[in-house]
Amino acid sequence: MKKLLHIAAHLGGGAGKAISGLIKNIGGYENTVILLEDPQDKTYCDICRKTGAEMIIVPTIDVITQKAEESDAVILNWWAHPLTVDLLAKLDSIETRLVIWSHINGLQYPVLTSEFLCGFDRVMFTSPCSIKNKNFTAEQRERLSEKCSYVYGTGDFKPEEYPHRSDYRSDDKIRIGYLGTLDYAKLNPDFPEICHGIRQRISNAEFILCGKYTPEFENAFFSEYTKLRNCVSFTGFVSEPEKLLPTFDVFCYPLARENYATTENALLEAMAAGLPVIVLNNPAESEIIENGITGIVADDTESLVERTSELCKNEEYRKQLGTAARSAVIQKCDASVNAGCFVDTIENVLKTEKKNHKLRSVIGSNIWDSFLYFCGNDRQAIIDLMNGEKSKLPEIFYSESKSSPVQYLKYFDDNNIKILAERISRNARMEE
Repeated sequence: MKKLLHIAAHLGGGAGKAISGLIKNIGGYENTVILLEDPQDKTYCDICRKTGAEMIIVPTIDVITQKAEESDAVILNWWAHPLTVDLLAKLDSIETRLVIWSHINGLQYPVLTSEFLCGFDRVMFTSPCSIKNKNFTAEQRERLSEKCSYVYGTGDFKPEEYPHRSDYRSDDKIRIGYLGTLDYAKLNPDFPEICHGIRQRISNAEFILCGKYTPEFENAFFSEYTKLRNCVSFTGFVSEPEKLLPTFDVFCYPLARENYATTENALLEAMAAGLPVIVLNNPAESEIIENGITGIVADDTESLVERTSELCKNEEYRKQLGTAARSAVIQKCDASVNAGCFVDTIENVLKTEKKNHKLRSVIGSNIWDSFLYFCGNDRQAIIDLMNGEKSKLPEIFYSESKSSPVQYLKYFDDNNIKILAERISRNARMEE
């Protein structure tokens, strides 16, 4: 039986669901999972163990090297977590068949460059938007197309079994739902304004925002539109979204113009629940929604407000879009279909010889250089900030996680990253 080694920083959130669900749905392989940090929640670890996979938590580099050399293929689960970035440079000395499975779209920080991706034997994207990266030349895109496949982060998703709406009538309230990340590293910063605009047009609209959030986020959400407190509720993390989603009338999913979205399980789950969904015209969301057929793709926030208001008023249109959305995900996104794409990728890579990938020469030999490498077009702004100039960075750099400088400092005592984190924090305070 062929041996597969899956390496991930952790098995939390969407990545944990994707990795454990995939392992559950593939057969004929001996799976080992290495986690680079202790899991806070062991749910997805337990799923992997139940499939017969070996779990190795925070091993030494010698153990990682040994397991990689013994395996027939290594799958590196990628979202540019600092520990994974560091590990890449340490794997330079061994020969492997190395596959990257990217759980970010790579269109902006943390970027995916053609040079970096071509250092792997095979590339698995979680959204077709990744190959359309405007920074790729036609030649680079063609080269990557020869070695890439699409393995979505849907995990053990079985949409046909998903509870769904059949009655699209609304009661005295129109319930507009959102499920997912509640911070502005991913969410559109105009979301409060969007809710305000819809409420002005639909007086009985109420908004249910599901996902982890901080008190600071909640206070900021209501800071300009205080009356929204009467119609917006925050549920916190929802462990069983399949029970909540069918209670919504509309699913509104406005992400930031530049975001790291890929498969977007929350959006697929809403579609499986038969909900009419509306998104902004961003790369990843536009790959999922066929405008006017399986949902609505709005060009801007003003259009999103208008189109959502139309949905709230039109029961038949909600039914038309919701029914089509559910049919589409049943056909395209079932776990068995996804597992088949993964198996095809692995079987192709197993036909190649093991080799040394020398990724250290691509991303840099120290953690500061590696951090800068994945900054892409934001690199110059960071250098300006380091030189004492005032420079505005995307919201993701201000996060406590998402491969931000603050997250890097949790693992590495690097003076350059420390200075950058301090200057980013100072900028944030000045802007408040």
